Amino acid sequence: MKAMQFVLLYIITSVIYGIYKALFVAVHLQFGLSLPYEALLQAAGFLLFLFFSFSAAYAYQKRLAHACTLLLFSLLWTSDTLWLWTYLHVLS
Repeated sequence: MKAMQFVLLYIITSVIYGIYKALFVAVHLQFGLSLPYEALLQAAGFLLFLFFSFSAAYAYQKRLAHACTLLLFSLLWTSDTLWLWTYLHVLS
């Protein structure tokens, strides 16, 4: 039961972070605007998400395959390249 709550919290955090990254990409590419302290906000969001991912991976310590999959997903999800690629393919 506790593991399912942790997975649900991870999924919710992932979705919120995804929306956050999508907004940053849209603001930059679509409107050409820059937000104040944007680099600081992006770095803080990235570090918090990775911290959460590493703590989730630690919970899966006995299941190394799950921990590696979770870590890979987290690194891809927080990648600017992935979000730029997605945004450009949505436009075309």
